[in-house]
Formats: sequence, C-alpha cells, structure tokens
Amino acid sequence: MSTLKAEETVGEVIIDINNVTKIYPGGVIGIKELTLQIKKNEIYGFLGQNGAGKTTTIRSILNILIPEKGAIHVDKELISRNNPSIREKIGYLPGELHVPTNYTVENFLHYMASLKKKQSDRLYEIANRFELPLDKKVNTLSKGNKQKMGIVLAFMHDPEIYILDEPTSGLDPLWQQELYDLILEEKLKGKTIFFSSHNLDEVQKICDRVAIIREGKLVTVEIVNELAQKITRFLTVTIENLQEKELTDIQSNVQVDSYNILSGEIKIKISKPQDVSSTLGYFGKFNARMRDLVFPPASLELFFMEKYRD
Repeated sequence: MSTLKAEETVGEVIIDINNVTKIYPGGVIGIKELTLQIKKNEIYGFLGQNGAGKTTTIRSILNILIPEKGAIHVDKELISRNNPSIREKIGYLPGELHVPTNYTVENFLHYMASLKKKQSDRLYEIANRFELPLDKKVNTLSKGNKQKMGIVLAFMHDPEIYILDEPTSGLDPLWQQELYDLILEEKLKGKTIFFSSHNLDEVQKICDRVAIIREGKLVTVEIVNELAQKITRFLTVTIENLQEKELTDIQSNVQVDSYNILSGEIKIKISKPQDVSSTLGYFGKFNARMRDLVFPPASLELFFMEKYRD
C-alpha cells in the first residue's frame, strides 16, 4: 500500500454554508449561525464532541434537514426542498449504515446503484480493493466489512464531492491506510472531501484545513500545516538530584508549568517553535544528570483540547 501526499492547491468554494441555524423541536440548537466555505480540491476536516452539531451540518448539506435560517449552496446550487437532485453530486458515507437484511452485498450494491442517475462504474473496483465479500448476506457482515460496504456506496459513482462521517470507524489500521490513500487519490483528481471524525490523528494526517465546532457554533478554522505554530507544547525533563537553587534558576530562564523537586521532573511550556532551541540549549548544562527528556510533537489533539477549554 502506498502513502500519498495531498497537494496544497485548492480552488473555488464548492460548499458554501452561510449563517445557517437549525433548531430542533423543544428549542434544542443543532447549529447556530454557522458559516463555512469548503473549496474544490480540498480535504476538509470537521471536528467536535458528540452533540456539537457535526451531523446536523452534514444532513443540512445533504438536504435531509432544512435550516430555519441561512443558506447552503453546493456547487453554486441552493439547497432547498425544491432541489433534492443536489445529492447526485455527492458521495455520502453515514456514521452508521442501516441496510435491509435480505440482500447479498452484491445485490444491495446493485440495488443502490440503480437508484442513482449516474452510472456506477467503480463498484467492483472499490469492492475488490477493500476485499469486500460480495457473496455474503449484509446481516452477516462484521462491523469492518459493513464499513467497507459503506465506502463502496460512497465512492462507486465517482462523485465530485465526498461527505464522510467517521469514515474509518470499524476498520483496522491496514484498511484505514487504504482509505486514506483512496481519499488522497480522489483529491489528486480534483475532488473535494469533507469529513467528520473523532480521530484527530487522521485529520492531522491528511486534511488541508480543519474546522472545530462546539455547541452548534464554529470555534475556529485552521490550516493544518500551520498548526505547529499555534499549538502550546510541553517539554518534560527529569534531572537527577535537583536542587532548590537550580530550580529557582530554571524558573527564571524558562516557562515552568509544573515541577516535582523530589523526582526532579520539570514540565516546561513551549508557546512558540522558536523557543525550542533556546530551551534545549539552556538544559545542556544538566546533560550529565539528565535522566529523561520527553518532547512530543505538536498535535491536533492538544490544539483541540485548548480550544474546548477556552
């Protein structure tokens, strides 16, 4: 399995969500005044805790839910009750796939293909790529194989836009990587991929941009490659036989977040990438007594948690 790298180039806005509000019965807010622009040839991650509004947003784009306020355009066409055909342009993988039990996998895929106006040219290509057992009854499928069937359903019509909700759910690491490769291949063809995920590592791995939503409202939109400049990181050093006067000197030279004088462990806050070399340089004088040094890479998880704490 190859590992591809997404291109940086993106184009014009293809999904335009403008000031959209959806309120459920009882006054429960699904999304509130949400504005997002997803561009052509972009892999766009969509993050948020359960109940944050991710599914409401996706169902609004798909014309399943009609917002009370605002407008959504897909490929410059307005989403409305009078325009359900917009779904023909989208390959959709739901977070949970519900299928009838009296079909074989192959028969169900053909049945779903018959409901689309566009010819399904990639059904067997994608099914074979993911080693989906076509002869099995759908009600006997494992969670992983059921997810593979959902992938075939989303990709088999070769749409211009993909909306994927938790796309790697149930897949083992081997097939997760295969899906990442497929997504990146589609991007190289000029396709647009919008997906919701709880897997922060996968978003950081393949996305161009990421939006974070909380309680139905947009928190931030970030360019993934620039996140390392914005994420607070922590360097942890452990110094043997640490003395109080040494700790005092350390606190005057670096930004100490916490410490344990008995164990000699010191946690240092690194707010800017340019602080890394000077901090490491300072601790060079402790090399002979340095028992441990831990400096994890900048991660989307840290950024996500910071934004949710704000």
